[in-house]
Amino acid sequence: LPVFVSACEFEDDPRFLDNYRLVLLDLGAPELFPGFTQPHLAALWVRVDGRAGLRLERGRILAPAYLFGACALPGPAIRKHQPPTGDAAAEAAAQASLQHIAAFYGARSHVAAPGRDGDLELVLRAGADASLDLMLPDGPTPFRWQARCVPEGVATAEIRPIGAGSDGLQRVTLRATTDGARVRSVVLERLPR
Repeated sequence: LPVFVSACEFEDDPRFLDNYRLVLLDLGAPELFPGFTQPHLAALWVRVDGRAGLRLERGRILAPAYLFGACALPGPAIRKHQPPTGDAAAEAAAQASLQHIAAFYGARSHVAAPGRDGDLELVLRAGADASLDLMLPDGPTPFRWQARCVPEGVATAEIRPIGAGSDGLQRVTLRATTDGARVRSVVLERLPR
């Protein structure tokens, strides 16, 4: 959560709210000093696209799986260093955002963790879906989108439109086949209808 003025200003910027997601990173139980280890969970804001996010490669969208277990902040949650607005609706919205992020932290349904080679994977709990909303528009030729998990067989991926007339907004949902399934990435491809 923001502490300094600059971070509070980030939360007030729609570009931050639209383009960043909060990922919980399980760093295991590192040795903090000789003979003392402690479980460590780090919260990181990750840009949805770019080097750590979505990439377009050979006509496919490659999505790191940890984005599916991430949290989108619906609006500014902390308004430190700013006087109360007196606007009850704005204060209620900030309180709702804070409750949303607190529920995400508390649930810890899905966390990212380093795989054997050090690359991050999403650890899925059975019975708890992980989803990401993406713009997957149709082109001039009718086609459909297909999603598959890497590695295959550990989880299923399903694509559904969000609402009628969503203009390409789709929800991609991952579902574990076993508890603790580890997914590295999701590949989205266009197929002819």
